[in-house]
Amino acid sequence: VSTFFPLYAKNLDITQATIGTMFAVRAFVSAAGRIPNSIVTRAVGDQPVLLGALALQTAVMFAIASTSSVVWLTVLLAVEGLAFGAYLVAGQTWVADRTEVENRGAAMGLYSATGSIGGIAAPLALGLVAESWSVATVFPVNGWLMAIGSLGVLIGMRAHARSTRAEEAAA
Repeated sequence: VSTFFPLYAKNLDITQATIGTMFAVRAFVSAAGRIPNSIVTRAVGDQPVLLGALALQTAVMFAIASTSSVVWLTVLLAVEGLAFGAYLVAGQTWVADRTEVENRGAAMGLYSATGSIGGIAAPLALGLVAESWSVATVFPVNGWLMAIGSLGVLIGMRAHARSTRAEEAAA
């Protein structure tokens, strides 16, 4: 979002000041949602929050390219920011819950580094999409990639749950 949204908005003749304001709203909503997201994560578990956040971000990707309204684009960015914050909190909780004190720092570093790899690969790949088709096309392509990735996460979570139940039954 942060790489291609400003280009998309600029193509819609949205001013730079307005684009900056839209990102400020996104950042505020994301930051303000972190504590409530952590409470929800502890109440319902990290996996439902991870999947819900991915689903919400996927829906936002498809919706961005279908509107040119400054108000709706701002709302969509705010929702994406809230979902990003939820995903971040739930992901960090998932890592913390599955590590020991001795390896938690390294595990959090690996979790963060893995996210950074996406931050490197996505602009490169999506830049090719934008160049070949249009900046607007980047959002549904990203939405489809997120949907496929979410399906992979869901399959992995179910496999992990089955494996854990089998280990507990064997013990």
